[in-house]
Amino acid sequence: MNPKENFEPVEQVKAPESSPLTAEAQQSFMQRRDSISFAPTNDRDIIRTINHHIHDNIFGSIHDRYDRREEQYYQLKENQIADATEYLQDNFYRLDSDGNGEVDRRELRSASRQAESFDEYDQLQTLQENFDEIKSASRDGVQGITRGDAAVTQRDMDRNREMRGIADRLHRGHPSLFSAIDGNNGFEDGLISRSDLKQFKNEYMHKMIRGDLGGVYTPENMKIVGKMLEQWNRPGSAVNEMKDGEFISRSSLNAALEENRYGDGRNRYPF
Repeated sequence: MNPKENFEPVEQVKAPESSPLTAEAQQSFMQRRDSISFAPTNDRDIIRTINHHIHDNIFGSIHDRYDRREEQYYQLKENQIADATEYLQDNFYRLDSDGNGEVDRRELRSASRQAESFDEYDQLQTLQENFDEIKSASRDGVQGITRGDAAVTQRDMDRNREMRGIADRLHRGHPSLFSAIDGNNGFEDGLISRSDLKQFKNEYMHKMIRGDLGGVYTPENMKIVGKMLEQWNRPGSAVNEMKDGEFISRSSLNAALEENRYGDGRNRYPF
């Protein structure tokens, strides 16, 4: 199954930053500025702002139709790998027939021929199909799958699920939570910083005290922002994986989802 086969790439069209907007376009934008949490002051800022809102309103639908389907595909694959590595940990000493502390392809093939149920056969097939990914997880250099490989894979799965949950919440809505956090300081630059997150949290608290929650300021979104603040500088965390330096951009977020996913059969840490 190829999750991309039904979709053609779409190129985003950007207005040239060197060209001023027409008077009609500026007037149309100004009519909407009361619904936006920041007020651009020149043509360059207006163009950048409109580009961000085009991304949220038009290309957001592409995310719903294309990226979501792709992520659902890899989520299914990762769930299969998670189940298979759990099976491996529970049956490691039985599968490691020569007792050398690792399970190789030969041992997996032998176990498949002796599988006692369809479920067990599926788990063993998943381990064989994703052998290179799983065996390199702990970077121990061993040619087979060790218990350490299985444990690291399980840890990666938990982080990836959390990463997808955060990314989904950031993309959701029009305007999206990403744009709301980014533009909370009065200007959108396409980057989320730790100070942006703190400012969103402060604004949420003020609105909660005034009884004025709504829009992007919901308990669900605040939970995500709190998690992002908590994990911002934690090595190996879902949020730390999304960062590019001291910021999270849409491109760094999407790159993290792609680079950390399991299910494409590659050796994750080639030696």
